[in-house]
Amino acid sequence: MLKANRVSDQTIPQLVFKSIPATVDEPVGELDDSNPNNAPFLSYEKWLLCEISTHQGLPLVNDKEANSRLSAEMRDMETEVHRLGRMRTKAWERQIFEHVLGLYSTSQFKVIRPPQGIITRASMSKYLLAGLLMATILHTLASVSFPRADYLLATLRVLLFGAFTANHAHPIPTSVTATQRSLVDAIPLDIRTAMKDLYLEPEITTYATCPTCSFVYLPRHQQPDDPFPHYCTNEETDKGVCGALLVKEVKIKPKKKRDPIRVVYRPLRPYPYHALKSWIAEFLLRPGIESVIKKRPSRPPSPSCRDIRDAPLIRDFMHPDGSRLFSDAREGEVHLTFSMFIDWFNPYGNKKAGKSHSIGVIYLACLDLPPDIRYRVENICLVGVIPGPKEPHLHEINYFLRPLIDELLELWEPGVRFEQTAMRDAGCLVRVAIIPLVCDVPAMRKTAGFASHSSAHFCSFCPLPLRDMSNIDRSTWPTSLTWDQHLTKAWNWRDAATEKDRHIAFDNHGIRWSELLRLPYWDPTRYAVLDAMHNLFLGELAHHCRGVWGADVVRDKVHLVSHTPAEQQRQLLRVQTALTSSAPEAKLMEIRKDYLSAVARFNQLVGVTSTEPTKRDYARAFVEWTAKPNNVATELLLPPALPEPATRYRLPYDEVPQEPSQYHVFTSEVLRHLRADIPVTTIPSWIEMAPANFGTAGFGKLKADLWRTICTINMVITLGRLWGSQGSSAEEAGAFENFAHLICAVELATRRSMNPERAKAYDFHMEQYLQGLRRLYNHALVPNHHLALHLRPFLEGFGPVHGWWAFPFERYNGILQRLKTNSKPGTLSARASIVSY
Repeated sequence: MLKANRVSDQTIPQLVFKSIPATVDEPVGELDDSNPNNAPFLSYEKWLLCEISTHQGLPLVNDKEANSRLSAEMRDMETEVHRLGRMRTKAWERQIFEHVLGLYSTSQFKVIRPPQGIITRASMSKYLLAGLLMATILHTLASVSFPRADYLLATLRVLLFGAFTANHAHPIPTSVTATQRSLVDAIPLDIRTAMKDLYLEPEITTYATCPTCSFVYLPRHQQPDDPFPHYCTNEETDKGVCGALLVKEVKIKPKKKRDPIRVVYRPLRPYPYHALKSWIAEFLLRPGIESVIKKRPSRPPSPSCRDIRDAPLIRDFMHPDGSRLFSDAREGEVHLTFSMFIDWFNPYGNKKAGKSHSIGVIYLACLDLPPDIRYRVENICLVGVIPGPKEPHLHEINYFLRPLIDELLELWEPGVRFEQTAMRDAGCLVRVAIIPLVCDVPAMRKTAGFASHSSAHFCSFCPLPLRDMSNIDRSTWPTSLTWDQHLTKAWNWRDAATEKDRHIAFDNHGIRWSELLRLPYWDPTRYAVLDAMHNLFLGELAHHCRGVWGADVVRDKVHLVSHTPAEQQRQLLRVQTALTSSAPEAKLMEIRKDYLSAVARFNQLVGVTSTEPTKRDYARAFVEWTAKPNNVATELLLPPALPEPATRYRLPYDEVPQEPSQYHVFTSEVLRHLRADIPVTTIPSWIEMAPANFGTAGFGKLKADLWRTICTINMVITLGRLWGSQGSSAEEAGAFENFAHLICAVELATRRSMNPERAKAYDFHMEQYLQGLRRLYNHALVPNHHLALHLRPFLEGFGPVHGWWAFPFERYNGILQRLKTNSKPGTLSARASIVSY
């Protein structure tokens, strides 16, 4: 009876009071009984009160089960009365927000209702909810197969039925009550039904992505069987319509024998996108989240900060109206700031042969949460999973960012009203801003629209020419671009009429258009950060050990033959000749990978990727290039031969491949001492111990944390003893002093708190280190060295690096990489989106 007459929470906006509130603390007013909008609510409330009065007058009978049912019905009806009271209060609060505070005018703001899953799970029996969640968790997180999960659900039904009939001598279906029967029947026999009943799958929109140009297409929901155009209609500049096939035909067997086969069309390259507004709706409905955000410690502006929330670029970020700080949220408002991380990884693992595949991820982390819970998996929003098998080419990343930017523009101004949160029954107005872009250098350049670090415009922070990369005297560097200057150059590239004009514009300044530039507050000169994990740990420390000292941590599996300049020129010509042959891909596969990589990057066929392409990837990139109109193999640009013999060919601006160190100070004897010290060194339990076989051919790739441990702990101990004593040579003392400058810089940059003096000290030690590299080793600087001299402004602007480095996001990549899938490329992205949720 309750279900038949029940009034839904969706009627709250329709309730009308006899008067409008005049103050914030005015008591709840009386509903207007003459208004037809209130009729269902008032009728249901009157019926409930009448039923409660009737039930209270019923005497108890000599039937325990009947008395139990009577008590249960009374509890249910009293619960409903309390719910109606909350609905009335919520409707009154909405009136206060709209008429007293001037918020939430439905004509001004888009309204987001609570997700259906939250409502469903809240009203579900806790015993039923626990059982369904157990089965679902085992299926999604423990990789229990569909049949085994279905068996678990069937077993739960049997156990529950047995528990209900345990006191009966002969359990039969009629020995359970109707309530008990409904509880047993509520357990489905299919795990997919359980997940559907729990609304555990996120609100994902699956776009179709063009396999050729990466343009994305929103599905036509009114045509579920044929939601996308069959061919790509994207047209940029003067390249013409793409025309690539977007969908595949799938035939579905009919449920009934006489029904026809159902034909549907599915995207060849699906892009699952999780709406940010949907994620925020569930985020704010979680108990405690909003209160934690509101309890943000109020500290006076100070030069020293311990978290990114207190750093100047976050603390001084302004509201859209420009009159107050963004962190100054008024009553009834919630303001959220996020950092964004984009990266690509191989879902099959980097060491599985024959599985060259790369998918991308877009994560958001809420910076308003305290550091101890900010990077918990449940607090990270996986916005989208960019489909493979290859990374989008250059500016094509913009197509995947466009849905997110569309949402962010709405969430910034005028904001979005969420109808309910865990803390406010009347909901709140939410505004959102994305500030730091946290990525490794290749992903950051591609996302923000900068040239790659291997191009002539190698630096995204200043226009220093490539030929002056080793110049450490910053007083001679050209002035960096302003925000307005950057926008002008990005617009020029975007609005160019032809591809040739775009190439000319890019060659002049190394800037492309980025979707992030649509955000009126996003400053690419300050918010596209330099990630300290990649720059310092995987960059400076690893390069010094391998590139400067020749510690040879990762040895090549193949010993390459040194090529003279003349032989290098001959190998480069082979690339061009192979493209004119009848079997170009096979001929290209006969050429060494270092030459294919260099020529491909010189012609910007593959750009810079986060995962290393295979030789086959390069060969196919050449073949695809020649297949395009107006591309002739003989017009392929060839880079110059190097002026000296080399075992690996490289472009002039590439990092020099690892060769035996010319400064023979880090000898095998030193390495032997280091290995001996590692196992006998006591370090804190939260620090991972360095491998005892460091520097051997049998040891694999080192993680960032291990580089940090080896260099800042183990090497400091060993080299301090060997090179820092009175008996050490001048060469050893000089090498140790130079290395100490590097370690001081790394330690200062990664402290738990940051202030301008500490950032300045980092900058001093980094400059001293680089000057020592030039003086002691005559070592040519690489882009990462130059970029390290730009880290100081980010330390001063965003505070301690633990609030804006890539460590936690790389961990999420590992979680997704370990997911069990059927290894079908088309399902990888969707599976990652659903399970991560």
